[in-house]
Amino acid sequence: MATNDSKRTDPYAAGVDVQGEVLNPGFYPVSGLGAIEAIFQSGGLTDNAAYQDVTVEKGGHGRQLDLWEYIQNIDRPDIYVPPDYTVTVPRSEQSSPVIDALNKQIALYISHRKEQLDPQYNTELLKLSLSHNRESWAKTAFERMLALMRK
Repeated sequence: MATNDSKRTDPYAAGVDVQGEVLNPGFYPVSGLGAIEAIFQSGGLTDNAAYQDVTVEKGGHGRQLDLWEYIQNIDRPDIYVPPDYTVTVPRSEQSSPVIDALNKQIALYISHRKEQLDPQYNTELLKLSLSHNRESWAKTAFERMLALMRK
């Protein structure tokens, strides 16, 4: 899957760096991801994610995002993340009881956006997101995204 090493092996690789309280932090060599999509591809949020203070930035310039508030409108477009920007999910002082619900909402948000391109995407990913196997969910999400981008 994604690691920071993938950027080091190809200094010209463009992509998005996802850091902080996500299941699989690292560099994702896919240009033009949305912030929510990048978090989704990294396996979703950990239990200690400060989901109200997500940042999208490069060189100290960018914006802050309250993930919970943003994805309540499932038709709202994702926030475009230019190549070589970093999406950071900071650590919260305490774990949040809403993280599982938020990860499921992220899956629904992404599934809704991909449904038009591949109807199977929605069904399979939703089943995985509702299971408690985040690693399978992250791997399948990443593979599906690459397949959709190749079309």
